[in-house]
This record gives sequence, C-alpha cells and structure tokens, in this order.
Amino acid sequence: MVNFLWGQSIHSKKYHLVSWQQIFLPRRMGGWGIRQPFWFNVALSIKSTWRALVGKGLWHDIINTKYMKNLPLELWIRYKHYRHRGGSIFWRSTCRHFHWIQSGLAWQIGDGKRLRIGLDPFAGVTEDSYRLPDHMVLELQRRGLGRLANIRHPTGGTLHYWLDSRDLGFTGLDGVIWDRFIGLLSRHGIRLNTNSDYMI
Repeated sequence: MVNFLWGQSIHSKKYHLVSWQQIFLPRRMGGWGIRQPFWFNVALSIKSTWRALVGKGLWHDIINTKYMKNLPLELWIRYKHYRHRGGSIFWRSTCRHFHWIQSGLAWQIGDGKRLRIGLDPFAGVTEDSYRLPDHMVLELQRRGLGRLANIRHPTGGTLHYWLDSRDLGFTGLDGVIWDRFIGLLSRHGIRLNTNSDYMI
C-alpha cells in the first residue's frame, strides 16, 4: 500500500505525507476513508464463511459434505473437535477466523428444544454468564435436562417459572451457580413460546 499511495519502491523511498491513522480514519472524521487491509480481509472471510455455512446451493452442499460431515450447524459450532482444519485455503481461513463468527452468534429462544443449557448463548445476553461448568452440563444431560425446554417448572408460575437448585438437588457452589443462571433468565424476562429456537 505504501508503494501505491506515495510511489515508493525498493530503490526509492518517498516521504509519507499523511500518517496511517489519518489514512484509515473515516472521511466524516477527517480521514481518507481507506479500509485497513487486514480487517477488510477478515470481514470478507467471515461474510463468505457465514454464507457458505447457512446458505443453500452447490457451495453449501460441498462445505457441508466435505468439512462439516453433514453435522447440524449448531453441533459443529458447539464442539471444536468436529472442525476439520485441513483442506483448501478457503477452509483454513474459515477455521482461523471462526472465533469472530462464534462470538457474534446467539439463539433466539422459542420452545427451548434446541438450545443447550450452559453451551449456547441466547439473544439479549452479552456476558458469558450463560455458561456453566462442564461437570454441570454433563450432569444435566445425564438427567435428560440438557435443553432449555427441560428446566421449565411444571407449574410454570410467574415466580417459579424455572427449576431452581432445590428442585434439581444442586448444593454448595453448584447450587449458587445454578441459581445465578436461573436469575439471568428471569432478569431478561426469558420465557418459552411455541416457535422453534433459531440461530441469529
């Protein structure tokens, strides 16, 4: 980019008339409005990756069959060991930048039948408090309570909508962590409905 802007070459160095910060600032802020190549490349990679993962057509079918092994998208996202890091330049770039996609994903809660407790972020929650320790996630799955739909209290009352630590028999630190998680759901007014959960 230096060569392009100032006519610089290996044999002749030119004086840089404007700082890099000024070049990359938006025009409305007095800059030149040129995008930083690194971040522009990352953005394009993320956009093309997301389209390939969730889109339809031949390109999606190839990605799904060759690299995702026909796994559901949410399962492939949840568990890193499913991700195949070899392959084409495009796919290696996908794996390298996937954490950017993952950090922006969330579930819009519907009936709670797809959302995994302690693993999946949900819309409206910006902190990582939806996560639970691995041993608690495994214990919930062992009991058949691994999805959000499974922890609704049978009465479904306003004050007791979700199963708390006493209902599940969690004690000590696990009980505190669980009640904090239930408090998070209640603070955000999260309730189940008849629609399916979907990723956004």
